[in-house]
Amino acid sequence: MNEPVSRGGVRRGALVRAGVWLGVSWLACGGVSNDGLETPGPALLRNDASGGAPAQPPLDAGVPDAASNDAGSSDTAQDCRGAPCSECPQLLTSSPDYLGPTTAWGRNPYTGTCCPYANSVFMPDHFPSFESLEACEGSCRCAELVGSGGSEASWITERISLECYCSAKTCDVSPEAFGEDRCSRGLTVVRSEGCGLLQVATDVGNGDSESRVFGQESRALVGAGDGSDVSGFPCRTYGTSAGTEFDCPKAEVCLVCGPPGDPRPACD
Repeated sequence: MNEPVSRGGVRRGALVRAGVWLGVSWLACGGVSNDGLETPGPALLRNDASGGAPAQPPLDAGVPDAASNDAGSSDTAQDCRGAPCSECPQLLTSSPDYLGPTTAWGRNPYTGTCCPYANSVFMPDHFPSFESLEACEGSCRCAELVGSGGSEASWITERISLECYCSAKTCDVSPEAFGEDRCSRGLTVVRSEGCGLLQVATDVGNGDSESRVFGQESRALVGAGDGSDVSGFPCRTYGTSAGTEFDCPKAEVCLVCGPPGDPRPACD
């Protein structure tokens, strides 16, 4: 049976087959949005050479040797700045600075590997961030990171040694020194004693906190901590805990300084 012919002299069966072919090709290329622009795919966390995104051009010689990937393929080296992508995944963004110089270093919280990044926007959210390779490799910060409900999107607490804490932050020599300094700044300070320990802590009620733990008899500093309702660098945590933590259900609590009308008894 002969195929019908369109007015232009082309058989209609050929037109149908051509239309099907064009439609399939259009779908295979990702389609077009309603405004006529290409519809982009989702941003991906790149863990391997393919990663769902085009391979990057070769890196220049500015990539540090410390992040070299001798065992990896050239594609992997391009995608992850010379580092193993399994250790140093790169977040894909629309930023054009992917191939720029290394300006940030992220520490893989599971392996301790220090990874180079052109910008912190390419760094996974749960990687502690440092300004240099030396800081990443040598810092005692972020030694242990504790999450909430198994989530790694944002760590909750950084646990470090007391020596590390005192090297990075202020460590008061006595409970009295802590109280005098914070009371002079108009903060509320509470003292808790029991279980062989004495803790002095600020009580500001807006998410910020600070505490120091001393031996109840020796008055030697044995623990310290602080917290905030905003995560901070380098560990991207909301709080830091160092040394001995105060955990005494039957502690005696009193007010070192605070607003009038506070129901807690004043300390002697």
